[in-house]
Amino acid sequence: MNAAGLSSDRLAGLAPSGNAWALPNLLLGAHVIVPTWFLLCLFRPPGESRD
Repeated sequence: MNAAGLSSDRLAGLAPSGNAWALPNLLLGAHVIVPTWFLLCLFRPPGESRD
């Protein structure tokens, strides 16, 4: 961490802002991916196997 110019205090200070950026993006992605996955599984032809 010292080679990158980060201290543990600075890293602890950056964590909340990183979470504040990442959490809305993860939730937005989940709002797109989960319903799409559900619809694909729901309308998959019967008897189709993944093997």
